[in-house]
Amino acid sequence: MKQLFLINKVSRAAVWGSVCGVISMSVAALAARHVPWQMGHAPVKTQWAAAVGPQHAWAHYPRPQMRRQQWKNLNGLWSYCVTPRKKVAPGPFHRKILVPYPYQSALSGVMKRLGPKEKLWYQRNFSVPAAWRGKQILLHIGAANWKTRVFVNGTLAGTHTGGYTPFT
Repeated sequence: MKQLFLINKVSRAAVWGSVCGVISMSVAALAARHVPWQMGHAPVKTQWAAAVGPQHAWAHYPRPQMRRQQWKNLNGLWSYCVTPRKKVAPGPFHRKILVPYPYQSALSGVMKRLGPKEKLWYQRNFSVPAAWRGKQILLHIGAANWKTRVFVNGTLAGTHTGGYTPFT
């Protein structure tokens, strides 16, 4: 079992939690005091909002013109926590966020603002399929806020700086 962390630092900008990827994921056991996902109450909803949920998050291949035979969409429920900006380690992850929807949106299930002195952490456990062992595995992040760090099993796997832009 591997563990993936995504960390978004913010200034005053919003955090966008769009994550699509090619890593096989399985949801970790929930913490005893977890808060389940529930869509937030939005003042304006489209007719399609009611169809969105943990089993019906954005499921389309992110780059149809470059589709791979083996891939896994990571959209769905992730654990998250918010810590003071200077805190080095995350936790505990007692809440759920529906990815790929922005932290502030009703569809994410959070619908809160992140302050300039806060850090947002996403976490998800996964297993790499046996057929993928020894191969290069790419993780595509569809959009992230100003500064993002990605950790796999506690090891920094990559960083990205730039507003709302995708990276691999």
